[in-house]
Amino acid sequence: MRWLDRTLRNILGLILILGLTAGAVWLLAGSRPRRPQSFPEGAAGLSSTSSQQSPLPTPTTALRAPDASPTPQIAPPPNASPTPATAPMPYLFGEPRIVLTNTSAIGISGWLPDSRQLLLTIRRANVITETIETLDAVTGERHIFGERASIDRPPVWLPSVAKVAFTRLEDLRGDQWGRVDLWISAADTARARAPILRGVNWAIGGNVGNAVPLVALTYPQAVLQPLSDQGKRTDAAQVDLRALGLDVEHPLSSLQIAASPTSTTFAVFDQTHFYIVDLEPQRVRKIDLGQEASESRGYGPRHALLARWSPDGQRLALLTTVGEPIYPYTDLTILDVHTGKKLDFPMDNRRMFDFAWAPDGLFLAVIADNMIEPGMAHYKLSLVDAVHGISQTELADAEFMGLRHETIAWAPDGQWLAISCAVLDEDNGLMQQFGRICIFPVDHVLSEDNKHE
Repeated sequence: MRWLDRTLRNILGLILILGLTAGAVWLLAGSRPRRPQSFPEGAAGLSSTSSQQSPLPTPTTALRAPDASPTPQIAPPPNASPTPATAPMPYLFGEPRIVLTNTSAIGISGWLPDSRQLLLTIRRANVITETIETLDAVTGERHIFGERASIDRPPVWLPSVAKVAFTRLEDLRGDQWGRVDLWISAADTARARAPILRGVNWAIGGNVGNAVPLVALTYPQAVLQPLSDQGKRTDAAQVDLRALGLDVEHPLSSLQIAASPTSTTFAVFDQTHFYIVDLEPQRVRKIDLGQEASESRGYGPRHALLARWSPDGQRLALLTTVGEPIYPYTDLTILDVHTGKKLDFPMDNRRMFDFAWAPDGLFLAVIADNMIEPGMAHYKLSLVDAVHGISQTELADAEFMGLRHETIAWAPDGQWLAISCAVLDEDNGLMQQFGRICIFPVDHVLSEDNKHE
């Protein structure tokens, strides 16, 4: 039996030696220095570090006038080469300038095509009304296009006639909302005698590049009605939204309409359904946004809370969730409108609030709660690669908050990012000053690591 004892001791000794060797290799691998994240050369003036060290309330960079004729280059999104997680983002954000303050909230409806003026809804303190205005971000010049009771549907700019289309609640009586009418108004003119259309849904759709300038949901038929830039009915095909099962029975329903910037296509959706509607030729496609079935993320079909088209009209960025308010999460979902393929970017389970496409159609600026402090919202700016899902926090010392889904807009020439920038009380985290618009200069820096080929 002695030979058996010696054999067992030899085997145990061999196992011990192998274990010690493996542990030493693991320790050496773990202690190896990692490659630091690099940034593009020549970006010292707009580095992430310098931007983060400057507090938001003390901007220093002067606003410069954009190029007279911006022509952003749209890179094709398909077949993009893999981007390593350590690659630097191609956009750098400089110091902000506060271009407008107000005693109540300000909603950012978007930039005008000149990349110099903003279309805004400016709410009045202690009342439920707002004015619809344009703001020249260079000179500060403002023009009023209309006034209405504050509603959660943005106005639409009509560039061919330099007017604004908006819906307005009429005949407000106590707890009765009354009727919704469609108005088209020029700057600084007295109120028109009559609206363009009476009895519409409060959701309208329009985009600068769309061949159909404007669409509205008209009653009692509940059809999607194409309109000219003067508000006249056109010969384009109508679409019966009631037959699609959409929420159209009430003028203040959950219906939303987002117009493509390049065609006669519209995203039409509510808290149950999502459709892509082509008017010429007429085609209606129902989009399945997926299902959830977990304790952490809820149960049931996903639906969209917000939709924004990429500048090239190829994709839609969606704010998706499940269930009823208060939602368990909000994800960023990218939908290819031609193939139907979609990608969900949870972004570390942060709650998305609003987003804006970069002019290249490949990146988005996203406002999201970083979820670092339970019970306290801290909305930060992130830059998201819409092809690969990589995200990076920008301007870490700044916090942003504004009206729901009217908080951020990227200028068409790519040079400016407008954000509603709140001032927070350091003691309780509540907003001290709600109505402020900040303009951030944007530097587009391409390197071999972050080019999409």
